[in-house]
Parts: sequence; structure tokens; C-alpha cells
Amino acid sequence: MKDYEETIAFLGEWGTFQWLIFIALGLGVVPNGYWPVSMVFVGDIPPHHCRVPFLNSSYGEQDYNLSIPTEELKGEIILSRCRRYTEKRDSYSAYSNDTEGCVDGWVFSKERYASTIVTEWSLVCDDAWKAPFPVTVFFFGSLAGSFGSGILSDRYGRKITFFSAKVLQILLGFLLAASTRWEMFCVLYCALGVMTTTTYCVCFALGSEILIKSARESFGILVAVLYGAGYTIPPVLAFFIRDWRILQTGLSLVVFIYIPLFWYIPESPRWLITQGRLQEAEAIIRAAAKRNGITPPEKIFQLEHSADTKATEHVEDSCKFTYLDPLKKGNDRISVITLPEDILQLELSSDTKGTKRGSSGRDKYTWLDLLKNQNMRNITFINILTWLTISLTYFGLSLDISNLDGDPCVNSLISAATEFVGCVFLWFSIHYAPRRFVLPFTLLLGGALQLFIQLVPNELSGLIITLVVTGRLVMIGAFGFVFVYSSELFPTVVRGMGLGVSSMAGGIGCALSPYVAHIGTYNKTLPFILMGTISLFSGGLSLLLPETKGEKLPELISQVKPLQGCCLKMKSGDGIRVNGHVE
Repeated sequence: MKDYEETIAFLGEWGTFQWLIFIALGLGVVPNGYWPVSMVFVGDIPPHHCRVPFLNSSYGEQDYNLSIPTEELKGEIILSRCRRYTEKRDSYSAYSNDTEGCVDGWVFSKERYASTIVTEWSLVCDDAWKAPFPVTVFFFGSLAGSFGSGILSDRYGRKITFFSAKVLQILLGFLLAASTRWEMFCVLYCALGVMTTTTYCVCFALGSEILIKSARESFGILVAVLYGAGYTIPPVLAFFIRDWRILQTGLSLVVFIYIPLFWYIPESPRWLITQGRLQEAEAIIRAAAKRNGITPPEKIFQLEHSADTKATEHVEDSCKFTYLDPLKKGNDRISVITLPEDILQLELSSDTKGTKRGSSGRDKYTWLDLLKNQNMRNITFINILTWLTISLTYFGLSLDISNLDGDPCVNSLISAATEFVGCVFLWFSIHYAPRRFVLPFTLLLGGALQLFIQLVPNELSGLIITLVVTGRLVMIGAFGFVFVYSSELFPTVVRGMGLGVSSMAGGIGCALSPYVAHIGTYNKTLPFILMGTISLFSGGLSLLLPETKGEKLPELISQVKPLQGCCLKMKSGDGIRVNGHVE
């Protein structure tokens, strides 16, 4: 019996259907690139100082010089941002030398922005911690999305989960623009983080399962490129729109273009097969063949009859389905299909022992199945560590880019340019290098560059910046590549949960990255030492992952490959697997 990819090989790798899925799903990740970076503009902290009741001057006017003390910021003398002189009421002198907080509020500069959430709710001085807090809860929402997306997509389907999250993204975007309180904004932004990560994980799983071979590899690169393209949208819009509410509304409108794609993107046939919904899976394959101008075989999913064993005959008879084919006429509409041999193993193999069954009698996989056997545990653990490392390093190094002098719109575009350069590196590496080489190479090189920074004298600032930017470029490549590699390592029955738990680990790395970067205020080299060390450790472990380039996607947990190593031995079935071979 042929496996799934051999069964649908008649469709070809590239046709109208594949191009439609390739582009439509790729566009689905564009908002994921701009929601986090949008806070650079929505939550910008403009220059500010205390408001003086009887002065109506704009920010920085000379009228404030006598009522507000000065302070030094980055080598520049400015009016104090959080203190003002106390007014005297029993003296000819208007002010004493004593100071007090900004009891009457603040005056904000409008040179760059008309309004931000900081100016809207005065998130400065004692409340300064509230300004970056929405980003923190966004990443916590991403953690929740990573956890829930796998469960929902594996249980209810990739398509319905993906488009439900898209609709909620639009709704939450408009509600954010209408927020009346900081607390409301934080709750909505956290929910937006849930939806953003959900669409990213499910989109990748859906594309990996519908596309095959080289198309799947190119899809991973397209996702990385369009993620970077999404990164450019906020700075471009913010250059023309200086009010945070209007900017937020504009970003939400962009997501609207994905709603019509609901009628063009199908459910994953692989997922439908694992759920026993053979009629729907075959209907999708036939529709794809029609779109590609190909005549499909009379029977797509069929199992050759064997009378050698009574058990096999019984299973085959019990798994036949009769249905009316909408693409045929007359008596030819009556079709009989049977469950493929590799899917039947869901019920027969020891792989399913201990797995829960639903009301229909079919196996229902849970998070515990990611720890089912030694091979599955190893793959899961290494993926968790590598995703955490890449996210921590990627966003940690990104903080240096955001702190560049100049207009933040220009700085963000420069940062987006590094995304595209990283994607070029990703494209060459994913097409011309083994999977087992690319991931360790990016992690080991990135870690080495960061550790080398501590050896560079502070006077050579140009060299330090070059090392930081180069390290970030390498991590950009790793960021896009790890989605491709992980989706090929996890089997279909738990792929959504596998990508979900890995993405959840990445979310933890995102949440930790600001605090790791904050250590740099006390010791400039310590963040690079921490990120470099964990990158080297993760890179070393990733050398043990099996090769997946050009190979079939695993369908079942029992098909997961063992780790690779010179002297590594693992049990596999009834034999001992040595370097991938059963003895």
C-alpha cells in the first residue's frame, strides 16, 4: 500500500492548487510580523515634563525654566520629566528649592506623535512600568496561544482554527483602537497575542500538510519573507499616521483581506484521514486535481485485499466507506474507499496503547503523547530548547536595533531590512544544505559571535555593532528555519501540539528577552555571554536531530526517527536501532 504522499503524487508538486495554497497561507502570517512591532509607535514615550497650572505653553518653552528643575539624560540637559519646584504661597519668590511630583499631570512633546497610549493615560514616572507592560502580556498571550492552538487544531481541524483566529484578530484590533482604559488595552492586547500565535502555528501546520516536498521547503521560506514584510507595515503607516487610535484601526483593516480566502483554502487532507473522514479528504484531492487540470485515479485511497490473515481481512471490511461522489454521474457516483494501511495502524499498532479514545471509538491524542516513547521525548525536548533559545536571542538582539538614534520609523525599516537578508540566507541554506547542518550552524555561529563581543574593546563600537547585527541575521535565518524543521520532525497525529508546545517555549524566550537585555544596564557584556552560552548549548544538542530533507512526513508516533550519533543506540520496534538502522 502506498503512503499518503505517494498516493497523491499524481497532483504534482507545483500546480494551480499548490500555488494558491502557497500564496494564500503565506499571506496569512503578514500580521504576525507587525502586531508586536506596532507597540514601538502605539506605545512610544515622547519627551515630557510636569504641567504647571498657570502656564499653557507647549513642551519645552522657556516659561517652564523657572518652575521645573533640570536633569541630564544621555549627556543632554533637559527639563526634569518627573519633578517640579514647589510653589510658595507666603513669599515674593514664586518657587522654593523644594521639589514635588507632577501633581497636575504632564506636558508631552507632539513633535513626533499627536498621541500614544503613553500620552493618553500618562504612563510615565511612577507609572512608567505600565508602558512596556502590554508587550509583556502580549507574549503571555502568545504562550496561551501556543498551548491552545495545538489542541484546537488537532481536535477541530486546521482550517476552522486558523480562520476563527483571523476573525478574532480583526475584532480585537478594532476594540484596541476603542480602548478607554489602560487595563482594557492590556487585556485586549493579551488576547491579540493568543490569536496571533494561533494563526502562525496553525498556518504552518496546514501548509506543511497540504504541500509536499520542495513546495513545503519553499513555504517555510515564504513565511519568513512575509513575516519580514509585515514588519515594514507599522513604520510605513506610522510615518503618515501620528495618532495611535487611527494607526491601530489601519493595522486592523489589513487583516480583512484574508476573510475571502476561507473559500479557497481547504482543510488538511492528512488531518481528515487521521480523523477517519476519508470522503472529505478524497473530495479535496479530487478538487485539487480538477484545479490542476489532472484526471485523478478512480480510487485514490484504497487498500489491497489480502486473505492471508483473517484479522487483516476483518479490519479492511470494517473500514470501508460508501459515499456519493459529487464529481461523477449516475451509478458511477457510488464509490467505495478504504482506510490506508498506515492510518489503520492508528488502531492496530502498539503505538496507540494508553491513548484516549473519543466517543466515535477513534484515538484522541493529548499533550502526554509528546512524551509517548524515547524518540518522541527526545524530539520534543530538543525542539523546546532550540525554540526558547532562538526566540530569546532574536528578540534580545533586536533591542539594540530599536535603541538606535534617529526616527523610529527609519530604525524599524532598517531592522526589517535585516529580516530580508536573513531570509536570503535561509533560502540558500534550506535548499542546498542538510537540515541537520543548518540549525546547528546558525545556533553555533550566533553563539560564537555573541561570546566574541566581550573580547572587543569598547572603543571599537563599529565592530561591536557589526557583530550584533550579524548575530541577529543568523538568528533570523534560524527563526524561519526552525518552523520547517520542527513540522517535519513531529508526526501528523500530534504535529499541531508539537508545534504548539515548541512555540510556547519560544514565547517564554520572548518574555525573558527584555529582562536579559536589561542586565546590560549593569554589565554590558553579560547579556551576550548568557545568550551566547545557551546558543552554543542548544546548537550542540541540535546536532543529534535526525535528517528530514526530502523525506516523507511521519504520520504516526511510531514513525518518529531516533536521534543520530556516533554511538547512539535506541530501541525501535523489536530490534535495536543503531544510527537509524534496525539490527
